[in-house]
Amino acid sequence: FRSEKIIKNCDSYDFPLLTVFVYQSEYRMSGYLASSIQNSLKGKTVLAISRNDGKGSLRGDLAYYWRDRLKNLDYLTIDGHPGFCGFSMTVNPDTLIEDLIRMQ
Repeated sequence: FRSEKIIKNCDSYDFPLLTVFVYQSEYRMSGYLASSIQNSLKGKTVLAISRNDGKGSLRGDLAYYWRDRLKNLDYLTIDGHPGFCGFSMTVNPDTLIEDLIRMQ
């Protein structure tokens, strides 16, 4: 697979404390993408979500902060450890983007 092509073709949303990437791929690679993007953004906390299956990853110093903010959403299950979290959603990623906008 070509992660550069996937990253280039994804939708991105930049919030003050979080950058979100929504990607389309048949591969399960949200952790890989989130880590790669987080490294290139010099420490910004990154959330990567697959449009295919609603699974995603959070990477960065504020991953636990975002885990605590997102865990109350009834459509999202999230857990992990400092710096690294994984989640799954039962709705379209656009719903999460709308909720993140409201949280700002």
